[in-house]
Amino acid sequence: MKKPYLIAIDCDGTLVGDDLVLRERTVFVLRSLLDRGHYVVLASGRPYRSLEPYVREIGLEKMPIVTYNGAHAFSKDDPSFNYDKTFDLEAASEIARKLLPEVDSLLIDDSRRVYLKREDLYLNQFFPYKDMPYVVDEKTPRFENRPYVIVFKRQKADDEPYRSIIEAHPGLRYRPWRDSLYAEAYQEGSDKGSALKAVMAYLGIDSSRVVAIGDSDNDLPMLQVAGHPYRMPETRQEALSGFKAAPDTAKKEGAAKLLESLPFLR
Repeated sequence: MKKPYLIAIDCDGTLVGDDLVLRERTVFVLRSLLDRGHYVVLASGRPYRSLEPYVREIGLEKMPIVTYNGAHAFSKDDPSFNYDKTFDLEAASEIARKLLPEVDSLLIDDSRRVYLKREDLYLNQFFPYKDMPYVVDEKTPRFENRPYVIVFKRQKADDEPYRSIIEAHPGLRYRPWRDSLYAEAYQEGSDKGSALKAVMAYLGIDSSRVVAIGDSDNDLPMLQVAGHPYRMPETRQEALSGFKAAPDTAKKEGAAKLLESLPFLR
């Protein structure tokens, strides 16, 4: 067969729509790509435990995966590959302490244990914690391991004081979620693009054989790395406007339709 391509796909808004359900055509197309010898890599802001149902349904158990917006990339099938970018524990603790009185909810996740200011069923969709160790404490952030993610729900739509609390720490940045009061802290250089480069090096794939599909600003570093970058058509992110659009929305399986149309993947 021809040399394989690496297909890196964002999940929410790209692979799946608002209902977070994989559609039949999408599963068929991705399985077909695997059967042809291509690599399919999910690249998400979510942790692995949230993506595992997709991994099983598509058959990606032997593929690398990018989680926590690029803070962790690894292969369940090959422990020798592990790209890891956790927060400094002292900085994370100070940020959590200062955010607590300013936010309605706060979630800190190190993949083994979750800290919460209070229960948050919305975040539980993306960072499920009900079936793992977690602690709820409204006053004292208690976590022992360096976390991958700090996510919170703002009490107001303004970016302050949240940006100031986070960006007081060198190398840390603030990012509000699209059309939402939720936001997160992230590290410079900890992004889907950096993680994808690590996956490419592991698999021996250069950028000319990388397809990437995304819909949000956190996908921009990944699209910039790929030789064949595409955006979802409904995205309102100005930073993605220069990329070619998939033929349809996530709801209508636009990513699957795009991949079916690319002759070099056949």
